[in-house]
Amino acid sequence: MGNKEQNVLRAYELIEHKVGQISKRSSLYSTEPWGFKSDNDFVNSVICVETELSPHDVLKATQAIERQMGRTRKSRGGVGAVKLQQEIDMIIELEPWDSAKTYDRMGVDEQYANILGVKVPSMTIPVKPGRNTAVIMEVAAMNSRQKKMGYNATAELMQRLGLEDVTGQEIIKDFDAF
Repeated sequence: MGNKEQNVLRAYELIEHKVGQISKRSSLYSTEPWGFKSDNDFVNSVICVETELSPHDVLKATQAIERQMGRTRKSRGGVGAVKLQQEIDMIIELEPWDSAKTYDRMGVDEQYANILGVKVPSMTIPVKPGRNTAVIMEVAAMNSRQKKMGYNATAELMQRLGLEDVTGQEIIKDFDAF
Protein backbone atom coordinates (compact mmCIF):
# COMPACT_ATOMS: atom_id res chain seq x y z
CA MET A 1 0.00 0.00 0.00
CA GLY A 2 2.93 2.34 -0.49
CA ASN A 3 4.19 4.81 2.08
CA LYS A 4 2.28 4.06 5.28
CA GLU A 5 2.75 7.50 6.84
CA GLN A 6 1.55 9.22 3.66
CA ASN A 7 -1.47 6.90 3.58
CA VAL A 8 -2.46 7.92 7.11
CA LEU A 9 -2.11 11.61 6.21
CA ARG A 10 -4.25 11.05 3.08
CA ALA A 11 -6.81 9.22 5.23
CA TYR A 12 -6.99 12.29 7.52
CA GLU A 13 -7.90 14.41 4.47
CA LEU A 14 -10.56 11.97 3.31
CA ILE A 15 -12.03 11.63 6.80
CA GLU A 16 -12.34 15.40 7.07
CA HIS A 17 -14.03 15.47 3.66
CA LYS A 18 -16.44 12.54 4.20
CA VAL A 19 -16.91 12.16 7.97
CA GLY A 20 -16.24 15.40 9.82
CA GLN A 21 -13.70 17.82 11.24
CA ILE A 22 -10.72 16.26 13.04
CA SER A 23 -10.50 18.20 16.30
CA LYS A 24 -7.58 16.27 17.84
CA ARG A 25 -5.08 13.74 16.61
CA SER A 26 -2.16 11.86 18.09
CA SER A 27 1.20 11.43 16.54
CA LEU A 28 1.83 8.44 14.31
CA TYR A 29 3.14 5.32 16.01
CA SER A 30 4.10 1.86 14.83
CA THR A 31 2.77 -1.44 16.22
CA GLU A 32 3.21 -5.10 15.43
CA PRO A 33 0.24 -7.01 14.01
CA TRP A 34 -2.09 -8.47 16.62
CA GLY A 35 -4.21 -11.56 16.12
CA PHE A 36 -2.42 -12.77 13.00
CA LYS A 37 1.08 -13.12 11.58
CA SER A 38 2.64 -10.59 9.22
CA ASP A 39 6.11 -9.31 8.41
CA ASN A 40 4.75 -5.75 8.27
CA ASP A 41 4.13 -3.42 11.18
CA PHE A 42 1.15 -1.07 11.27
CA VAL A 43 1.29 2.72 11.39
CA ASN A 44 -1.44 4.00 13.70
CA SER A 45 -2.95 7.20 14.96
CA VAL A 46 -5.83 8.18 17.21
CA ILE A 47 -8.17 10.93 16.08
CA CYS A 48 -11.18 12.71 17.51
CA VAL A 49 -13.72 13.68 14.83
CA GLU A 50 -16.64 16.06 15.25
CA THR A 51 -19.44 14.67 13.09
CA GLU A 52 -23.20 14.60 12.67
CA LEU A 53 -23.05 11.05 11.27
CA SER A 54 -24.37 8.06 13.19
CA PRO A 55 -21.82 5.44 14.33
CA HIS A 56 -23.02 3.12 11.56
CA ASP A 57 -22.59 5.86 8.94
CA VAL A 58 -19.09 6.63 10.29
CA LEU A 59 -18.23 2.97 9.84
CA LYS A 60 -19.60 2.95 6.28
CA ALA A 61 -17.71 6.14 5.40
CA THR A 62 -14.39 4.93 6.82
CA GLN A 63 -14.73 1.57 5.06
CA ALA A 64 -15.41 3.45 1.81
CA ILE A 65 -12.23 5.48 2.42
CA GLU A 66 -10.30 2.24 2.93
CA ARG A 67 -11.58 0.89 -0.39
CA GLN A 68 -10.84 4.20 -2.14
CA MET A 69 -7.26 4.00 -0.86
CA GLY A 70 -6.87 0.44 -2.17
CA ARG A 71 -7.28 -1.64 0.97
CA THR A 72 -8.80 -5.04 0.49
CA ARG A 73 -10.13 -6.82 3.54
CA LYS A 74 -8.65 -10.20 4.26
CA SER A 75 -10.92 -10.83 7.24
CA ARG A 76 -14.49 -9.91 7.98
CA GLY A 77 -14.83 -8.62 11.50
CA GLY A 78 -17.98 -6.65 10.78
CA VAL A 79 -19.25 -3.80 12.91
CA GLY A 80 -17.97 -5.51 16.06
CA ALA A 81 -14.39 -5.21 14.82
CA VAL A 82 -14.49 -1.41 15.10
CA LYS A 83 -14.51 0.19 18.51
CA LEU A 84 -15.81 3.74 18.31
CA GLN A 85 -14.95 4.57 21.88
CA GLN A 86 -12.58 3.12 24.49
CA GLU A 87 -11.80 4.21 28.02
CA ILE A 88 -8.18 3.85 29.07
CA ASP A 89 -7.76 3.37 32.82
CA MET A 90 -3.98 3.30 32.93
CA ILE A 91 -0.91 3.14 30.72
CA ILE A 92 1.95 0.90 31.78
CA GLU A 93 5.24 1.35 29.97
CA LEU A 94 7.81 -1.37 30.46
CA GLU A 95 11.43 -0.41 29.87
CA PRO A 96 14.70 -2.28 30.34
CA TRP A 97 16.25 -1.73 33.76
CA ASP A 98 18.92 0.99 33.65
CA SER A 99 21.14 1.00 36.74
CA ALA A 100 22.24 4.57 35.96
CA LYS A 101 18.65 5.83 36.15
CA THR A 102 16.76 6.78 39.33
CA TYR A 103 13.30 5.23 39.57
CA ASP A 104 10.38 6.16 41.84
CA ARG A 105 9.79 2.67 43.22
CA MET A 106 7.48 3.82 46.03
CA GLY A 107 4.95 5.61 43.86
CA VAL A 108 5.44 9.02 45.45
CA ASP A 109 5.37 10.79 42.09
CA GLU A 110 2.09 10.90 40.16
CA GLN A 111 2.71 10.08 36.50
CA TYR A 112 0.17 10.82 33.77
CA ALA A 113 -0.02 10.64 30.00
CA ASN A 114 -1.80 13.27 27.95
CA ILE A 115 -3.70 11.60 25.12
CA LEU A 116 -5.74 13.96 22.96
CA GLY A 117 -6.14 16.32 25.92
CA VAL A 118 -7.21 13.59 28.36
CA LYS A 119 -5.01 13.03 31.43
CA VAL A 120 -4.58 9.26 31.95
CA PRO A 121 -2.68 7.72 34.89
CA SER A 122 0.51 6.07 33.70
CA MET A 123 3.46 4.23 35.14
CA THR A 124 6.90 3.40 33.82
CA ILE A 125 8.18 0.10 35.20
CA PRO A 126 11.79 -0.99 34.74
CA VAL A 127 12.17 -4.73 34.20
CA LYS A 128 15.01 -7.20 33.99
CA PRO A 129 15.01 -10.40 31.94
CA GLY A 130 13.24 -13.27 33.66
CA ARG A 131 10.83 -11.12 35.68
CA ASN A 132 7.15 -12.02 35.71
CA THR A 133 5.79 -8.96 33.92
CA ALA A 134 2.18 -10.17 34.17
CA VAL A 135 2.34 -10.11 37.97
CA ILE A 136 4.17 -6.78 37.99
CA MET A 137 1.49 -5.19 35.78
CA GLU A 138 -1.32 -6.74 37.82
CA VAL A 139 0.06 -5.21 41.03
CA ALA A 140 0.41 -1.83 39.28
CA ALA A 141 -3.19 -2.04 38.05
CA MET A 142 -4.48 -3.00 41.52
CA ASN A 143 -2.57 -0.10 43.09
CA SER A 144 -4.03 2.29 40.50
CA ARG A 145 -7.54 0.98 41.19
CA GLN A 146 -7.07 1.46 44.94
CA LYS A 147 -5.97 5.06 44.37
CA LYS A 148 -9.13 5.69 42.31
CA MET A 149 -11.16 4.29 45.20
CA GLY A 150 -9.47 6.67 47.66
CA TYR A 151 -6.81 4.44 49.22
CA ASN A 152 -3.17 5.35 48.66
CA ALA A 153 -0.81 2.72 50.10
CA THR A 154 2.25 4.95 49.55
CA ALA A 155 0.67 7.84 51.48
CA GLU A 156 -0.28 5.50 54.32
CA LEU A 157 3.25 4.06 54.51
CA MET A 158 4.78 7.55 54.51
CA GLN A 159 2.40 8.56 57.29
CA ARG A 160 3.31 5.50 59.37
CA LEU A 161 7.00 6.31 58.88
CA GLY A 162 6.40 9.91 59.96
CA LEU A 163 7.18 11.27 56.51
CA GLU A 164 3.81 12.91 55.76
CA ASP A 165 5.52 16.03 54.41
CA VAL A 166 7.22 14.07 51.60
CA THR A 167 5.44 15.10 48.44
CA GLY A 168 6.07 13.79 44.98
CA GLN A 169 5.82 15.61 41.73
CA GLU A 170 3.25 15.35 38.99
CA ILE A 171 4.85 14.13 35.77
CA ILE A 172 2.85 14.45 32.55
CA LYS A 173 4.07 12.75 29.38
CA ASP A 174 2.47 14.24 26.29
CA PHE A 175 1.63 11.38 23.90
CA ASP A 176 0.36 13.90 21.35
CA ALA A 177 3.89 15.28 20.93
CA PHE A 178 5.43 12.05 19.61
